[in-house]
Amino acid sequence: MVIVTDLIWKLKKGDVRKGFYMDPKLKKNLDFIFKKVMDEKYMATICIDGRPGSGKSTLYSQIAYYLNYLNNKKLTLDQLSFNIPQFKEMVQKATPGNCCCLDEAIDASSRTAMSQRNILLVKLMAQVRSKRLFLFFNLPSIFDLDRNIALHRIDLLIHCPSESFEKRGRFVAYFGKNIKSLYLNGKKTYSYSSRFNFRGTFTQRFCLNEKEYEERKQTAVNSIDNITKPRETQKIGRDNLIKHLRESQKLTYKQIAEIVGNISSEEVGCVCRGER
Repeated sequence: MVIVTDLIWKLKKGDVRKGFYMDPKLKKNLDFIFKKVMDEKYMATICIDGRPGSGKSTLYSQIAYYLNYLNNKKLTLDQLSFNIPQFKEMVQKATPGNCCCLDEAIDASSRTAMSQRNILLVKLMAQVRSKRLFLFFNLPSIFDLDRNIALHRIDLLIHCPSESFEKRGRFVAYFGKNIKSLYLNGKKTYSYSSRFNFRGTFTQRFCLNEKEYEERKQTAVNSIDNITKPRETQKIGRDNLIKHLRESQKLTYKQIAEIVGNISSEEVGCVCRGER
């Protein structure tokens, strides 16, 4: 590992340290990505995934801090968002060289949420592809991303495997054709056994104000609860109407879809069969 950045922090016993350790292969690839983005009209997208507690937020903070350091900027919590509206606003206001992160471990709890997220992300990324930004997606699994994003938009995937809390601090990196191979071969079973480019380790140095980070994350969790509860209530009412029309009126799936609106006949069939 090599020491990078000018970050100054204190040990518990009072000693002062400068910088933090970073895997040399990871640093080399970040240097290449940084030069590519800043020298050309290019946007880099980095996906960091792993189960809760695997350390992906810690690794994100280190990578984003380093990229900011290369650009003579400081990493702040304002470069981190916890839902799509926040992320969209951040990206649209961003200037060249900015890091924008979407930490969605809390916003992908249902298929509906993931579907809506993917549609919005595809549109947003098409709009800002020439802004020379560094986009980060922190989420449980790349397999939850839209196929278009995973295969054609992700430049670097960093997977943080963690069977237990004692094994935190390891990562496996994929890029190029290895991301495509992983997604196509592993999506069905969420398997990461495909060929990777390199692997390494990272320290537990969190490069943001951890207390404020947790407070912002909790605020985002609470706001999502307030949004999703009414949506769930609406969905239950819609499903009950679909079942009523099917059972009492004996209407076809297509007829029901036309009456209810904003739903396909295939989805109506899934509701009637209890598959969603």
